[in-house]
Amino acid sequence: MTNLIFRPRIVPIAQNLPFIEARNAIAAQGGLPSNVLHDNYLVGSKRYQEMRSVYPVWSREILVYPERYALFKKGIDIVDNHKNDGRKEWIFPGSCVPKEVVGVENAGLFVDPESLEVSDQRVIVLAKLQQITVITPFIQINGECGIVDDATRVPLQMDQGLAQRIRDRKKRWLFRVDSAGVRPVVRDVSGFYSRRIIDAGYNCHGAFRVTYVTHDLIEINGKGKITKELARDVTVEDITKFAAGVIPDSLNLLTSVQLEAARLNQLFSISS
Repeated sequence: MTNLIFRPRIVPIAQNLPFIEARNAIAAQGGLPSNVLHDNYLVGSKRYQEMRSVYPVWSREILVYPERYALFKKGIDIVDNHKNDGRKEWIFPGSCVPKEVVGVENAGLFVDPESLEVSDQRVIVLAKLQQITVITPFIQINGECGIVDDATRVPLQMDQGLAQRIRDRKKRWLFRVDSAGVRPVVRDVSGFYSRRIIDAGYNCHGAFRVTYVTHDLIEINGKGKITKELARDVTVEDITKFAAGVIPDSLNLLTSVQLEAARLNQLFSISS
């Protein structure tokens, strides 16, 4: 038995840019890849081997956290005061902080920003509640190891003795600052340890490689092995069109048998 799957593929552009410029550069391509997709490359497969020269890269999400051992407070902004040479301060508004995290010990927020409001002095990160995931218990000490949260791939705080005994595939390390942070996630590939680091310690003014996501249509067998590549560079818009019964140009080379097989499965899958 075979299945047809749209598999995401990370594509680099030939630029290293700060976070804001990176978001703008690939906005038309659907935005930066998620931390989860990078984690699937770096830890969940060997796909990182084809991307060694690309990393380190930006992920699309931002980690927001108060000062070490401090709490989120009702209506109080999280302000990242780490500025160099008069650069902007980054702010996550108190109005965007979910009610359930206020006053909770060892908490952080994993934010997929809806928009960034940029002025001469500051950057305000805006997000709706559905774009925010509460991370608890959130690691308080820079560089600590924790058990991975599958939904975000951010490590959760745990006893460091126990952390050494869990399987490597479940371990991640978090880099953060001791002060309040509003920091994009950076991922790297330089080694076994580095591939498992969720780095929210860099300030937003650093320049890292810019990437976006496209999809390849592949055929896999019952054991999950790829048996054929049927189409490349299929956009999410194309996938949506096909789901609505329209055959986009990127899929017009599929045979009627392949199209019918897809319809019998109700819809092509989108896999990581």
